[in-house]
Amino acid sequence: MGLDELKPGNTKRAQATAIKAFKTFLKAENVDFDYVKRCIEKDDTVKCLVSVLDKFGMYLAFNEGKNGKPLSRNTSMQYYRQSKMWLFEVFPAQRHIVEAKLLSMGKTLESYCMKRDGKVVNKAPPCSKSDLKKMILYLYQNACSPSDYQDAALLCMLWYLFGRASDLTLVRKQNLSVDAAEVFSFASSA
Repeated sequence: MGLDELKPGNTKRAQATAIKAFKTFLKAENVDFDYVKRCIEKDDTVKCLVSVLDKFGMYLAFNEGKNGKPLSRNTSMQYYRQSKMWLFEVFPAQRHIVEAKLLSMGKTLESYCMKRDGKVVNKAPPCSKSDLKKMILYLYQNACSPSDYQDAALLCMLWYLFGRASDLTLVRKQNLSVDAAEVFSFASSA
């Protein structure tokens, strides 16, 4: 009994479909898999493996599915990930060398697939110090209960935990507590 037998059926089918897509890509490029395998095995710089997966990613990004439309983002990414993992199984010695590079290429492919057809990627902009200051000032100006001050203090604590605040450097977790009346308190350790 091998580890492959422990994989769920859906994973096996997804991997088989991705391998089929990879071999279809090689056939479209008029290249035999055995030739690619020999090239990757002989290449100590692993540029061949990176190049093959880069071209496969481009193939997935611009390939049309059965209905004449580009492959969906999820399908493209699933084929890319499953093929990458399969190639890592075939060439285990090269995995540690190229894993970070291929992860970056996968993120680029996913980003492209999200943006194509005029779609916009909605990501929140990072919170800046001025944004934090506005939030805390708003909480302090409109505070009408102890929980509002607690929210402001927790916001300061979160910012400190992310390493952004300089005025809370002496605060430790054991110095903070919320009592039975749900009041946030700070106890100095001095």
